[in-house]
Amino acid sequence: MKKIFLYFFLLIFFYSCKKDVPSTPSVRIPLPAGTTMRDISIPQKNHWLVCGKHQDKGIVLVSKDAGATWSTTYFLNEINTIQMQDSLIGVAGDADILLFTTKDGGLNWEQFYPDVFPLSVNRILRSSCYANATTGFVCGGKNFENGVLYRTDDGGENWNFTEYNHELRSIAFADELNGVMVGYGVVYRTSDSGLNWN
Repeated sequence: MKKIFLYFFLLIFFYSCKKDVPSTPSVRIPLPAGTTMRDISIPQKNHWLVCGKHQDKGIVLVSKDAGATWSTTYFLNEINTIQMQDSLIGVAGDADILLFTTKDGGLNWEQFYPDVFPLSVNRILRSSCYANATTGFVCGGKNFENGVLYRTDDGGENWNFTEYNHELRSIAFADELNGVMVGYGVVYRTSDSGLNWN
């Protein structure tokens, strides 16, 4: 009888400790069929940008009302990375070394045309970030090598590139001076806003 009482007491004790898990409200975003999303940037609470691939085209979706409505822009190639510096200025990189910039929060995009493109090999751009209001980066590569890093010092008006022997996969900054860039078999570090990488 004591065992039954003990089991009963433990059952009541554990049941009374059970917490109700609050449900998180969610809304399904109606994506076009055959869409794969690759990256997201949220420059403000209700301002969201999502990029990826729709069938054989690139796609950027922009919402300025926390996902209630969306604007869509299509590109020739898959868009792998997107990053907003603020609510207006941003950059996107595609699967064929091309950069696109926006000055209106992602509703319209212009291709950046450098004086010279890196080599003749197309490079998949994979990651982007801003170290501060004017300094931004986009990195990528292909076939475990042919790495490339784009850098801007003027908020995206102009971009210069540096080539690397290793394919680059991701870049991030802890503050405006200190950043890390990683890729196939390599980790690079900068302490001068990306002017030099070791």
